[in-house]
Amino acid sequence: MILRQDSPPDLLGFPPAPWVLQGLLGLLVLVAAPHVPNLPPGLILLCGTLGIWWLVSVRKTGRPPAPGMLIRATVVVAASLLVWAEYGRILGQNSGVALLTSLLFLKLLEFNSRRDPLLVILLCNFLTMTHFFHSQSIWMGGYAIAVTWLSIAALISLHHPGPGVVAILKKSGVLLLQAVPVMVVLFLLFPRIAQPLWGLPADAFSTTGTIGLSDSMSPGSVTNLIAEGGVAFRATFDKKPPPIKKRYWRGPVLWVIWPDGVWRTPGTPLPRDPITIEPLGPTWHYSVTMEPTQDHWLFALDLPVEAPEKSGLLPDFQLKSHLKVSTTKRYRIASIIDYRAGVDLHPDMWEQGLQLPFEGNRKTRQLAQKWSEESDSDEEIVERALELFRQEPFIYTLTPPLQMGKNRIDQFLFETRKGFCEHYAGAFTYLMRAADIPARVVLGYQGGKINPLGNHLTVRNADAHAWSEVWLAGRGWVRVDPTAAVAPERIERGLSAAMNQRSDELPFLLRPNREWLENIWSTWDLVDNGWNQWVLGFNVKRQARFLSGLGLGELSYRGMALGLAAGVGGLFGLFALIMLRPGLTGKGDPVVKLYQRLQLKLAKKGVSIHPNEGPMDYAARAARHLPQAKAPIDRFIHLYVALRYRERQMNKGVRLLKRLLGRIDKAIS
Repeated sequence: MILRQDSPPDLLGFPPAPWVLQGLLGLLVLVAAPHVPNLPPGLILLCGTLGIWWLVSVRKTGRPPAPGMLIRATVVVAASLLVWAEYGRILGQNSGVALLTSLLFLKLLEFNSRRDPLLVILLCNFLTMTHFFHSQSIWMGGYAIAVTWLSIAALISLHHPGPGVVAILKKSGVLLLQAVPVMVVLFLLFPRIAQPLWGLPADAFSTTGTIGLSDSMSPGSVTNLIAEGGVAFRATFDKKPPPIKKRYWRGPVLWVIWPDGVWRTPGTPLPRDPITIEPLGPTWHYSVTMEPTQDHWLFALDLPVEAPEKSGLLPDFQLKSHLKVSTTKRYRIASIIDYRAGVDLHPDMWEQGLQLPFEGNRKTRQLAQKWSEESDSDEEIVERALELFRQEPFIYTLTPPLQMGKNRIDQFLFETRKGFCEHYAGAFTYLMRAADIPARVVLGYQGGKINPLGNHLTVRNADAHAWSEVWLAGRGWVRVDPTAAVAPERIERGLSAAMNQRSDELPFLLRPNREWLENIWSTWDLVDNGWNQWVLGFNVKRQARFLSGLGLGELSYRGMALGLAAGVGGLFGLFALIMLRPGLTGKGDPVVKLYQRLQLKLAKKGVSIHPNEGPMDYAARAARHLPQAKAPIDRFIHLYVALRYRERQMNKGVRLLKRLLGRIDKAIS
C-alpha cells in the first residue's frame, strides 16, 4: 500500500508527527556518520540526496515522500552498483556495511505503515554495532551508547509522543540505565571466543586501526606518523623501566633499498639459522598492550629474547604475530638491552646486507669508498660517518626539503642537509653498504613517557623512529643511531626537547611547556589504558581468572550458559518484583490517577470494579447501573484507553478527563 499525501493519520497514529519524522532522520544520520569516511563518495551523495528529499517533503507536507515503484527500483539498483563498483562485491564487511547504510536511507522512500519506522529503528541499532568494525575506542563506545539512547527515545516517541522531547529523553535514559545490570552480567558471563565474530569475512579488518608503522620507509613516512599522533602501545614493567636513551622498541627490519630510495622488508624469507644472542646485561620483563595496526609486527625492547604466544622471532630479531594485530593485543615478553647478537652471519644475509641499486648517488658511493680505503677497521668507518653528521651543518627538522630522483642520498648529504630520522638512518645505512659493511634499517619507536598516574609507559606514534644496524666482525649486529649524532636530545629527552628551537613544527599536543595539557593527557591516558585492559582485554584467559576468583573454577560453555541464564533471569525477576509491587503500578501517571478517582466515585454508588475487569467492560456495567451518567462515562473511558495506549495529546487529554470526571460527579450525585 502506498500512503497518499492527503490521507489522514490512521487509528494507530501513522504517519507520526513531523517532528518525530525529523528526529528519526536525525537518528539515521548520527548512526551513519561514523561510516562516512569509509563509504564511496557516490553512495554518500545518494544517501544525502535521499535524506534532503525526505526532509523537504516532511517540512512541506508533514509526510514522507511516496515515490512509485520505478523510482524506488532505480535507486536500489544505483546503490547496489555503487557498492559493487567500489568493493567488487556485495558480501563482506566493508561492502556489507555500505550496502546496509544505503538500504537504510532507501527505506525512507517506503514509509507506508507503522511497521516501517519501527524497522528503521531496528536497523539503526544493527548498524550501530558495525561502528566497532572501525574503532573499539572508549570514544566509539560512548558514541554507540548515545545513539542507542536516542533510538530508544525514537521508539518511545512513536508510541507515546505526547509528553514532549525532554520527557521522552528522560524516560529513554531511565530505560537505558535499567539495562546496565543486564549488560554487566552479559559482559562478565557471556562466553568469550578467541577471534571476534566480525573477523570472519575475508575483508575483515581491512580498514580498522590503520595508524602505525608500515613495512617500508621513504623520506617523510616517519615524519607523517609524527603528525598523526595517537598511542602506539603501552608497556608495564615488572620493575623500573630502563632509561629513555636505552628504550629502542624494535619493529620491522628493512633490508632492501629500491632505486627510488624506498627501504623495504625482504621479499623472500631470510635464512633460518639458529638465533644467537649473548646477554651482556639484565633481562627486562614487561607486558605490552598494543593498539591495532593491521599488520603482523609486534613491538619489543631491542632485543626480544622470547616470542609471545602465537608469534615468532625472525632471524633478524623481528617479532611477528601469526595473525594480524586487528584488535588491541596484550602480551608478556622479555628483552635484553645490552647484548651481542648474530656474530656468525649467514652468507645470504651478508650479501643482502650489502645490496645497493646499480646506479645513483655517485658522490655518496665515492665518499664511502674513500673512507674504506683510508680506514684500518670497520669501526673507524662507522665513526667517520657519525663524525660527518656531527661536524657538517646538518639540521634535524620535521619539514625537510623534498628530494626527488635516484640521487636522493646525494641531495641530502651534500646539498640540503635537512632531514628527520628516516633521512639519517637511510643515508647512514647507504654509506655503510657502499663501504662494504653489511647494514640494515630498523623501524620502531624510541623513548616513551611514564604515566605517573598509571605507572605504565605510554609510547605514542610521535615516538616513531628509525635507526641503523651494522654487522661488525666479533661483535655481530650493532645498533648505530645517526640521529643521536645530529640531535642527541631526541634520544636522551624525547622529540619535544630535540625540536625546542623549532617547536612550531611540532603538532600542538607535542609542543613543550604545556604542563596543564600533559596533566589532562595523563588522566585520559589512564582511563584509556583501563578501557584497553579491562574491557577490550577481557579475553578468554581473563574471564577464566575472573570466574576462578569467584570460586567457580573452570566452567564449561554449558555451565557458563546456565550461569548467564540464571544471572539475567534473576535480574528480570528482581525488576519485576520492584516494578509490580502493590501501589507502584501507574504511580505518578495522571491518567491512571484520574481512572482510580473514577473507580472510587462509582464504587460509592455500588459499582466496584472487578479484579479481572477491563475498562471498557467496567464502563458498560457502570452505564447500565447509572444511565444518567452514561454519556460522560463512555467518553471518559474511551479517552482513558486512548491516552493509555495510543493518544499523543497527553496534556490536553488529561484536562479533558478532569472535566469529564466533574460531569460524571454531577450526574451521579
